[in-house]
Amino acid sequence: MTRRRTTRRRKKSGKGGNVLATSILVLTLGLVAVFAGSAVLRLARERGASGRAALSASAGTPDPTHDRSLAAHSQVSVEIWNGSGSQGAGQKVAEALKDGGFKVGEVRNADRSDYGATLVVDRKGNRRAAEEVLKYLHGGYPLVMRSATASADVRVVVGRDQEGLRLNP
Repeated sequence: MTRRRTTRRRKKSGKGGNVLATSILVLTLGLVAVFAGSAVLRLARERGASGRAALSASAGTPDPTHDRSLAAHSQVSVEIWNGSGSQGAGQKVAEALKDGGFKVGEVRNADRSDYGATLVVDRKGNRRAAEEVLKYLHGGYPLVMRSATASADVRVVVGRDQEGLRLNP
């Protein structure tokens, strides 16, 4: 008489799936919190800057930070690449930066015309220069692409979001 072997199947506990799902959920919620927080900070920064300018203008006194920022801006060289697909968008950004005291060099078309967002690129390792341009434009995304042969401190690649940039000093 041969015994028949029966294989019992073990019931899977399912813990692996729950851990993975929980991890994905926590990661997603964390990313949402980071993006929401950065949007709130950006909005607060924009309102704070416009509020200070409005207060100093209404009081009839010159804004002392304005003169200091123009001096700092004059030390920053910027090149503009239009990647928005809109003709003249690069020139508008260049004029706005010139009005803000920046040294604007070359204005040209980018390698492609479908950039969705404006990029502010640190080309020479001068992070403060890129931050000044970001702050002045009230928009754009910082990027670091250093090059020993870069002709400007900062490159602004104008994207399709250029309407959200501050183009008036």
